Amino acid sequence: MIRTHIIVYLVTYSVFNMFFLPILTAQETFAINPEIKFVYLMVYQTDTADVQSVEDETFVLLYDKEKQKYIFLPEGIFYRDSIMQHGDPMTILGNLSRVRHNINYSVYMNLKGKETVVKGYLNAQKGVFYQEKLPEIDWKLTDSTRIKGHFVLKKAEANFGGRHWTAWYAPSVPYPIGPYKFYGLPGVIVKLYDDKGQYKFELTRIIPLKQSFSFSMDLSQAREIDKKDFLLNLDKMAFNYKMAYLKSKNVKIKTQDGKTLSSGDLIQKAYKKIQERNNPIELPE
Repeated sequence: MIRTHIIVYLVTYSVFNMFFLPILTAQETFAINPEIKFVYLMVYQTDTADVQSVEDETFVLLYDKEKQKYIFLPEGIFYRDSIMQHGDPMTILGNLSRVRHNINYSVYMNLKGKETVVKGYLNAQKGVFYQEKLPEIDWKLTDSTRIKGHFVLKKAEANFGGRHWTAWYAPSVPYPIGPYKFYGLPGVIVKLYDDKGQYKFELTRIIPLKQSFSFSMDLSQAREIDKKDFLLNLDKMAFNYKMAYLKSKNVKIKTQDGKTLSSGDLIQKAYKKIQERNNPIELPE
């Protein structure tokens, strides 16, 4: 069985980005100096009509305690952008497995400034984004507790983005942060899931950063779009952008079962898959 979304990724990052590696400009927006890195695993249902359409993605949350800001992004994008900001871009070509990602967005949260920016990636250079005020999440704290590893967790619930969420947070790690846009609890969120079981987050690692570095969300080559358009169409926009390039090239690849696919074959197989990615984490109003 061919996993089309993986094939799309391998083609676009091994071929497409080989010719279009990003060139950072002096304009770096929303920079932070994180002291701690949190690693989350997200398991999610991509198609609302198919409970078997389950994928997973590893995210990192970079937290700047002093500025009360954080950036939440797929680990593959973090690795790629770290190289682009601080290393040799050609290193990416030898580490394609590390920059792989199926989720195409990152989230910037400014807790003090009450500001949120979400960026979508069309390729390694181009993007789209939307801005909004920091969302207000009305958490209902409960007395329920559970043990996970060394943590005593407490339970909270809230409605957000058209879903009802349950969070388990660790008061012993007193940072009011969590995956995606979830913040405001008296401890870092360790587990988070919606009542339909379509989105689940779990904190897997906490890594103090011994060496200071700067990381930024660069919007210099991104255009602003409507939030609803972003939520409903980001995957399709990224797909169309990359497929337009493939159409102009005679690209051939081999799948894991030894079959050879042309760019036309790839586009045809990938189109149906991308149409089935219809379950954004926030449900548009």
